[in-house]
Amino acid sequence: MFRKRILLAVLLLLSISYAYEISDYGKQVIVEDYSVIPTQPYPGDIITLAVDLKNRGSYYAVVDVNAVLSLTSEFEPIQTIATVKGINAQSTITVFFKFKVKDSVPYGIYQLPLEVSYLRENTTMQRKDSFNIPVEIHKKVKLSIAEINFEKKLHLKDTWQVEVVVKNTGNAEARNVNIKLSSSNSNLSNFIPLSKTNYYIKTLAANETSKAVFKLYVSEKISPGIYNFTLEASADEASTEKETLNIEVKGRPNIIISGTDFTIEGRRGKKIYPGDIVTIALQLDNIGEETAKAVKVEAEFGKEFVGGKTSYVGNIDADDSGTAIFDITVGKNAKEGAHKIKFKINYLDEEGKEQSLNAETELVIQKMPETPLW
Repeated sequence: MFRKRILLAVLLLLSISYAYEISDYGKQVIVEDYSVIPTQPYPGDIITLAVDLKNRGSYYAVVDVNAVLSLTSEFEPIQTIATVKGINAQSTITVFFKFKVKDSVPYGIYQLPLEVSYLRENTTMQRKDSFNIPVEIHKKVKLSIAEINFEKKLHLKDTWQVEVVVKNTGNAEARNVNIKLSSSNSNLSNFIPLSKTNYYIKTLAANETSKAVFKLYVSEKISPGIYNFTLEASADEASTEKETLNIEVKGRPNIIISGTDFTIEGRRGKKIYPGDIVTIALQLDNIGEETAKAVKVEAEFGKEFVGGKTSYVGNIDADDSGTAIFDITVGKNAKEGAHKIKFKINYLDEEGKEQSLNAETELVIQKMPETPLW
């Protein structure tokens, strides 16, 4: 009888222990601890969440452990399910999850639901326990130069315009925003500002944009070449964003007609008579900064004259000259008086585009004298 009482007492203790193991605060597997990497996550970061799961049972292991992390709309999943074969009694294992913080997430603490399901060893009864894992997204002010529009090739005396859009891609208000255009090699003095070169914005809300427009006049004092500028966007509690702008400044060839002259074959003087052979010289000067290439002059004249109508001059360098020559014969029946000769000058500029200008001169044909000229 005494032995039966002892056996009943032992069974009672075991049943009490089992009941405690299953219903210990309602959960046999608990979240003992957790950590996040990086320790201070910001919008745009990829977070690794490490969760320590402990089997609080005193005697029995749990098996087929499945942990599922549910994300709120502020996060993008990468790895949200972790499985473990088992956890021994009074033991702890670590499971890992990975997810991305969306770029526009406001700072604050977010509760992420974690559901852990498992089987008690040697049973088929599944348990599901739920937890909330708090993840804090920290305050961040971040400026980004979202858009830049500008001409990369300019000419002397052009107006250069730079349009820039700055965006606050952080999750907190940016204060004392400054957008600045400067020259890294002290060339700004030769680029005459037509607008301010420093824009100040008191506040810029998270995910908000602001536009700045800079205008500079390309002075004729500038030598053709490559010039560098720096665009900066800064604010309180934010790192400075920088972009380098490279532009090429070119000159232009500029052909002018500096003079027209003619000579008469076989004699001096400027009186032209029917039957004369006349050489016309057209003086061309390049007063620009670049070479005028493939210079060609075409002449247009009436039936009173006969001769070549095209003169190929070639290239004319900056600050240099060239001459177009035309040899024409005056018809024996040419009428006396002034006769116009038109010229069209064609050349290729620094970009290979054809440029042209027009000119004209007059040749005055005299009446044939009664006495021979020779």
